[in-house]
Amino acid sequence: MKSFSICKRLLQYPVSILMSLTHSKKCHKQIVDSGGLVYLQKLVEMEINGAKKLQETISHGKLWGVFARR
Repeated sequence: MKSFSICKRLLQYPVSILMSLTHSKKCHKQIVDSGGLVYLQKLVEMEINGAKKLQETISHGKLWGVFARR
């Protein structure tokens, strides 16, 4: 059980790095194009802190990208 908690702590670092990159449109698109949403879904299932919020942030931006701008 102790090793699992250490693993969860180590997985928080990529989540925090990706969270800082989502503010850039270019990085946001690269995360989506590279399949980051599938990886984030796995992190959400593992209950990694911040993964759910990051997934919602990226998914929200993807949803609004469907609508055309004038």
